Amino acid sequence: MCAVLKSAVLAVLANDALNGVVDPALLAVVEVNLSCTGAACVAAPASTGSTATAIAAAKALFAALKSDWASMFSRGGTTAVATGVANVEAFKFKTTMDSAQVPADVLAKDLGALLTGIDLYNDYKAGRTTVNRRGRGDASSFVANDGSANFSADSIVGCTLYQDANTLVEATAPANAFFIACGARCYYSRSVTGNTTVTTDWRHGFTITPNADSSFGYTTRARRRVTPCALGTCTLTSNTSVQTDSNGTPVPAFTGTVTPTVSAAFGDITNFTLVGELPAAFVRNSTALVGYKHAVTASGTQAVAAVGAVTSTLQDSIAVQDSSSLSSALLTIKPGSTFSTTAVSWDANGNQVKPGSATAVHTGGGTLSGMALNLVFNQGGAAEFEGLLSASASVWDKSGTALQPTQATLSGAMRNFAAGVTTEFFSGVLSASTTGYGNFDASLPKSASNSFGQSVQFVGKVTAPNRPVLEITFGSTHLSNSNDGVTQSASLQYRTLVNGVARTVVNATGSPDASGQIKNFSLTEASANLSMSWIDKAPTIKLMSGATLEIGTLTTATSLATFTDGTSVSLDIGL
Repeated sequence: MCAVLKSAVLAVLANDALNGVVDPALLAVVEVNLSCTGAACVAAPASTGSTATAIAAAKALFAALKSDWASMFSRGGTTAVATGVANVEAFKFKTTMDSAQVPADVLAKDLGALLTGIDLYNDYKAGRTTVNRRGRGDASSFVANDGSANFSADSIVGCTLYQDANTLVEATAPANAFFIACGARCYYSRSVTGNTTVTTDWRHGFTITPNADSSFGYTTRARRRVTPCALGTCTLTSNTSVQTDSNGTPVPAFTGTVTPTVSAAFGDITNFTLVGELPAAFVRNSTALVGYKHAVTASGTQAVAAVGAVTSTLQDSIAVQDSSSLSSALLTIKPGSTFSTTAVSWDANGNQVKPGSATAVHTGGGTLSGMALNLVFNQGGAAEFEGLLSASASVWDKSGTALQPTQATLSGAMRNFAAGVTTEFFSGVLSASTTGYGNFDASLPKSASNSFGQSVQFVGKVTAPNRPVLEITFGSTHLSNSNDGVTQSASLQYRTLVNGVARTVVNATGSPDASGQIKNFSLTEASANLSMSWIDKAPTIKLMSGATLEIGTLTTATSLATFTDGTSVSLDIGL
């Protein structure tokens, strides 16, 4: 009979519609006193007055928290065996989104290659440059590789001007520059045998042809290039297409058109449109291909304030398609997305430095200094991510060798779609800021006098059908005065919302001890008037009602709360 009654009480505790009309403190006491079988079924010692009320309130709080978390989350992570309703939604999302690579890398690198090549062609023909090659971006930071070498001397995008359509004879003067060959690198490998170094790169290769109407047509394939270098001489020995059909035959080249508007004063591209197709994507950190092609429509603007200092806008639609042009995923970059670059110089080792700094040996180019990328990625109409990535107000450190944003934000939401129903199971905002970076010298060791501050905040919520909304706010401040740095403060608030009203609000804080490390913690919850304070790694923690009434002890190793009336409850939810 006790087991039956206990099951009934637990059902009431787990059902917000029912326990809202029953005193939760009374239910918690009943549930604890029913946790027995046979001869062990002896009622717990009775507490009276404020102590009994406080213990009952604490038990009701713990029961509600366990019910929420045990039903929302389970062991097994985002897998098919997980039973928590939030885990189930996350698994649906992961399964759908993993079926194709988000094509953001394809857009960024391929668009960069096309615009870099067109800029090079215009500058070379107009005599603004006498160099028939141009690179863009640091490959060591943005191109995956096998770890065999430092690829900082290579670029994400590389372009060369040629006399012939087969791109075999390089241009030697503006009069014989007729074609542009560009590559957007996706993966690098390097090996050394004796005095010969062999570099292999996987890329999207482009041949760009100027048209009479000032537009530029292109053909493109996914390629694998092999370049041996010995005694300072490098020779391209292989440049093969790696995308084939079911018979092993290379697929036809993909085509498109870029139509730019060029500034009469400086020859810079002020706006452009791109319509066409791009090859299959290389899987991130791999040489394998995913998808068959990408259909892309893009437009954007560029405002050049100075050499290397550019503000750009972009809006785009790029779809992952099969050979029948059926789309399986769609990335949309919303209007108003912006990017900005700042001018850079280069030191003797090829590192970016602040223009005018003591280590600068030559100038040229720009690097990303700010962005606001507003995008939606939809996978087959079954799952969707919508988010905003922004970074702003980048500043150089005191030495002029490091550039860092002072503010960055990532916000987004994850949704599943089924039978006409949208389930947005997660949303959140992660923001970070940096202070004092202009007074920090990145070329010197970090110390108390050579440091900068950082702060991080996260606000998010998890939802699932027929369950309360769980919300979390987390914040911390950090002083980067050593390799490990020092966390100066931390705070956490957890909220359970039922019909939009906060049922439970738990506040927790962390503060440093005399050593400067976060060691002191406290937790409060107003509805149960519960408070806890402890030092890091404490074996036990006192459970207090308010600031003065002790009602029990939590043993951290076992997650068992034992109350002063002799009863106990486990806080372990099995995760």
